[in-house]
Amino acid sequence: MFDELIVVQEDKRLVKMSRIASRRLVKRLGLLLLVLSGLMSLGIYGTQASAQPADRRALAKVEALRRILPTAQQDGSVRVIVELDTAFYPEGEIRSSSAIHSQRYEIGRIQDVVSTRLSSFNASIIRNFKFIPLMTVRVDAAGLEDLAANPLVISIQEDEAVPPVLSDSVPLIGADTAWASGYAGAGQTIAILDTGVDSDHEFLTGKVVAEACFSTTSAGSSSTTLCPNGLETQTGTGAGADCDSAIPGCDHGTHVSGIAAGQGSSFSGVARDADLIAVQVFSRFDSVAFCGAGNTPCILSWTSDQIAGLEWVYDQSSSITIASVNMSLGGGQAYSNCDGDSRKLAIDNLASVGIATVIASGNNGFRDSLSYPACISSAVSVGSTDKSDVISSFSNVASFLSLVAPGSSINSSIPGDLYAFFSGTSMAAPHTAGAWAVLKSKNPAASVSDVLAAFTSTGVLIDDTRTSGVEVDLPRIQVDLAVAALADPAPTATPTSALTPTPTLTATISPTPSATSTPTPSSTPTATFTPLPTNTPTATVTASFTPTPTPTQVFDDVPPGHWAYDYIGALFEAGYVAGCSLTPPLYCPDNILIRAESAVFVLRGAYGGTADLPYPPPSTPSFSDVDPAYWGYAWIESMWTDGFTAGCGTDPLIYCPLSNHTRAEGSVFFLIVKNGVGYSPPPPVGIFDDVALAAWYAGWVEAAYNEGILLECGTAPLRFCPDDSLDRSWTAYMMVQAKGGLPLPSPTPTPTPTSTPAP
Repeated sequence: MFDELIVVQEDKRLVKMSRIASRRLVKRLGLLLLVLSGLMSLGIYGTQASAQPADRRALAKVEALRRILPTAQQDGSVRVIVELDTAFYPEGEIRSSSAIHSQRYEIGRIQDVVSTRLSSFNASIIRNFKFIPLMTVRVDAAGLEDLAANPLVISIQEDEAVPPVLSDSVPLIGADTAWASGYAGAGQTIAILDTGVDSDHEFLTGKVVAEACFSTTSAGSSSTTLCPNGLETQTGTGAGADCDSAIPGCDHGTHVSGIAAGQGSSFSGVARDADLIAVQVFSRFDSVAFCGAGNTPCILSWTSDQIAGLEWVYDQSSSITIASVNMSLGGGQAYSNCDGDSRKLAIDNLASVGIATVIASGNNGFRDSLSYPACISSAVSVGSTDKSDVISSFSNVASFLSLVAPGSSINSSIPGDLYAFFSGTSMAAPHTAGAWAVLKSKNPAASVSDVLAAFTSTGVLIDDTRTSGVEVDLPRIQVDLAVAALADPAPTATPTSALTPTPTLTATISPTPSATSTPTPSSTPTATFTPLPTNTPTATVTASFTPTPTPTQVFDDVPPGHWAYDYIGALFEAGYVAGCSLTPPLYCPDNILIRAESAVFVLRGAYGGTADLPYPPPSTPSFSDVDPAYWGYAWIESMWTDGFTAGCGTDPLIYCPLSNHTRAEGSVFFLIVKNGVGYSPPPPVGIFDDVALAAWYAGWVEAAYNEGILLECGTAPLRFCPDDSLDRSWTAYMMVQAKGGLPLPSPTPTPTPTSTPAP
């Protein structure tokens, strides 16, 4: 029987270095650390946000280089996954399509910048990802060192290869009772990232609705694609077919698929009415170094192919209703959440649109740790029980394990209209992925956290009674009870609105300013699973002015009941804004503001409601990422000339025109609009719970709050959410406040500058 194996650890492939070579490596690493430290001190490195402070990220890159560099030196090159320092939010948390497209454009632009820099080395680009800021490259030792020193690179992860990890189990978890209640997964689809699916199997007839293959050929690793077309990527009918049955393990994906959604005359999978997406992500290996002695050929899955599969599934979600993704694969050992893993970005993106990524915990028998990628906090990790509700002898469990499900001696389909009993957490995971589809068939709008809460609150609590087992109350899924616990779909309600702007905002990111006397931060936060701001009020907010409603509605998408109606209307009447569309007249109040748009707001705030720019734009651009043909070129150049901005990075000087504009940045810009370019805020005193006194923006956000430019985002404790993005509604509010509050005075001509300051 084929179940999960231990990941091929790259440490096993490290050469024994001589003491002289070791000393050289240590010296080079030390030099690199000094370079990275210098970049941080200048505000060049780590200007974007991540779950770690910039110095920890720099040290993490040095540590990654220490581990991966010997492989590049021994083999001549190495495959790595590079996380880029550019704006990223899970797309399901972004409220406007224009902001989504802007984020994708910026990801592609930074990929191009990094690719151009790598062209000086022996490097090749294997794959650029479309929706998340990652790229897979093969580089030599010198190129690897350059990646580690590149300020546009957040992290480097070796692209490793890992292996794949029902008649009486379905009633055990109550799935048949859920069917009797009318919930069997109808209308839902489960994506299976595995070894492919035999879609002609009698158990799976008519189930597979979409197919893809991501499989790598790499001569240096003796890896060969298993895509039916012989290429590394294939989509469409037949692309997700099960791989060559002559290779051990190629029946794995068909078995997993049957557990999740098979349907037969005598027994069925958990979500018998659900459909399947088959994504083949394994490659053939013919090297003892990867397969082990006597085990060639074998199948393993590259991390980059898994990410490509997850991205492709996300892309299908616009046309297919997908409940869950199953990944019965992995290896290694993690004693805590492993959120530095590059797969988290793709998992978060899926979760943002309600799709759970269910991952087997691993078959090493660990009592206190999980395999990768199950250790990712936003994944749903699943351990195994037997049919007596005892933790399976092989199952990995830990305090951060999500759920357990049956995984011992599970009968399911294998290619050729056959059936077999397999054991492993590989079998437990599809029980859960199928159960997820059952619950989503009751409430398709339920979020990942909603469904997980239903399972954890109703699960049968299991203790790990194995020798040395310590975990207790691990929830074994009980589908019928979870279905009952999951809320019914919410009825469609008539929206209401309030005039008091009270947003719900969260932030976990910390930009670093460029080296300048006037701090103008970078606006490109890195991946955190943090929702973008909404205009749904939760906190109580007060203001020191009395709004004066505008007499008529100006924009079709800003009705009188909209909380920012007065502010947007006042700006229009004063000539500061014209909206985002003339026919029909629209303002796009919920669109996230990008830095290029903020330049227009700020300059109109400074010089009055005029369409004319304060200065003629130069023929040579000041910022390397703002082409003279770009619509915002002249506005951005005027911002630079007047000292409103120092850009978002240096070497080269860049402005990041498509990056999201944050509350902290808005505080800087609109305080300067109100008080002049020479303004400097008082020292911070620490009034906000989420603003460190050492943060570059601490004084600015406190001054913005104290001067009424922007309100708090929450109370008890008082919070400002400095790194959350600003939409056009809130920017209108800040502009009005910077100009003195409502009512705005009638527009007056603004003197034309008599001289042009040198940039």
